[in-house]
This record gives sequence, structure tokens and C-alpha cells, in this order.
Amino acid sequence: TVAWVADPVTTACARDHSIDRKAGRASGHSSTVPGKEGFGDRLKRFGANGSSEGAGGGKTGEAYLRGLSYGGGHTGPLYSLKRNAVGPGRADGAFTSIYYTDQSMLHDCQATEGELFLPPGVTRQDIRSRVLRGAFTGLFKAQFHQAYEELHESEVAEGFEGAIHRYLKARLDAEVAWTLTAIEQIADAGDVAEAFTRFESARASMRGIPAFDEKLEVLEARFKKDGVAEEIKVGQLFRRICAQEYTAANMKKLIEMHPGSAYARAAQKCIDDAMPTKNASDPLLYFVTETNNLNRWAYLLDVVK
Repeated sequence: TVAWVADPVTTACARDHSIDRKAGRASGHSSTVPGKEGFGDRLKRFGANGSSEGAGGGKTGEAYLRGLSYGGGHTGPLYSLKRNAVGPGRADGAFTSIYYTDQSMLHDCQATEGELFLPPGVTRQDIRSRVLRGAFTGLFKAQFHQAYEELHESEVAEGFEGAIHRYLKARLDAEVAWTLTAIEQIADAGDVAEAFTRFESARASMRGIPAFDEKLEVLEARFKKDGVAEEIKVGQLFRRICAQEYTAANMKKLIEMHPGSAYARAAQKCIDDAMPTKNASDPLLYFVTETNNLNRWAYLLDVVK
């Protein structure tokens, strides 16, 4: 497993925000208290470490623990390579969590070695077959068509190697299904720019796999519909503003130029929330509110580092 730790200073920072949320001085990631308006402001005030904040937390302790364990959305799971330190701050039913990576605790494990693609207890050293090593490498490097060719152009052996062969086939099928569903769900939520980015990546790595090719024409047609190409451009502009030029003036300009866009509504929400922080995750959280499922599709994980 990856070592992890609860940071007491970060915990105090998270708990303080929970207290403000419970008292009505803060909501979500935003606060009206001077010096604590944004996530970065609160970290600086406490001298705490942190790279992302979870301010949903669940309505109950059980839901909060599930959020800590599985994260999703913009936080990522507590028990993960990416974020191995956490500050869980609870105050009278309000739950806030802050996560970051402590580089000193990172060590080789199933996550770093890509062995999460293998059954529990099996390492890459256990794979003797050239075909299975090639398939594993394809999965590990997201070269899914390579993995498909290796697995489907060879016969399934008996015994241990046969079991690994079937396991890797199932993992590949799951990757394709997960990717296709994620594209559809994110597009349905309104972030067609992110959906299109994922589609282009999937087309490059999965084309030639029958399960993907069956959906290819449908997805291509979806992104070629009237107005979608323009909406993708607006989304790319929105993300650029979020990452590089995050000001109310730029958000207002986007709204004026593209008033009917979903990104105009996201920009308006940023303005309504007083744009408390330059953290790029905050404006994109608008789309999370449009559906309860985006945290299942690793949404925002590439935005918040």
C-alpha cells in the first residue's frame, strides 16, 4: 500500500472551514471571512500544506468516510499515490478535507508499478509470457490497441497464464467501457470540450478495438452536430481563462460573447460566487453540480495537481 498520514495543521485548517460553513460564513469552497476567502488563503493563514480541498463531504459520517476512501472528482482517493496526506476537518456535521502529496513517503507499490492492472498478489515479475508482458505494457502505458492485439492474436493457455490472459482481457474491456461512458456522461453534463478531449485521446489509443469502433461513428456524429464545434472552442477558452487569466472581467467577456453557452453559465456562477480563488477546479465544479455522476469518471483530476 501507499503510506499515508493525517496532518494536524492541515486538519485544523479544514476544521476551521467546516466551522465557518456550519455558521453560515462559508459555503462549499468559498468563504466570506476576510483572509479566508479561498482555499489558498486559508492554507496561507494556517501555514498548512494542501493541494486540493473536498468540501462536499457527505451528509453523514459514513458518507464522509466513503469520500475519504474513494474521493473521485477533484480530490482523488485518500488511499492513493497521488495524495497520501490528508487533513480531515469535521465540525458539527460539516465535513471538509484537504489533501496533498508528501514526496518523502512515496515508495514503490502496485500503483507506481502499474500492477493495479493485475490480480491482487500478482506482480509483473510473475508474467513470463511475451504476449502477456506486451499486453500488460500496453495497458500500463494506455496503448490499448497494442494490448488488444497481443491478447486477441494468441491462444489462451491453460493454468496460471490462462487466468492472467483472461484477466487482462477483462481489464481491457472495462477500460474501453469506462472511457466510452465517461465521454457520454461528461458531454451530457455540458462540458463538451473535456468530453471531446477524451474522445480524441481514446480514438488514438483504442481505435481498432471492436467494442470501441462500434461506438466510434456515433461519437463522431455527436461532436459534428450543429453548434458543438463552436461550443468546444468556447469550452477551451473557458479552461484557458480558468488556468491562466482567471478574472471577473474575462469571465464577463466570455458571457457577453457566448451568452447561450453552458460555459457562460459556469462563468456566471464564478462571478456569483465572487471568484474566491484562482484554483482552476472551482469554475469547473459548475459541471459537477449538473450531474451526480462525474466523480465516477475522474472528472477534474487532471486539472488539480
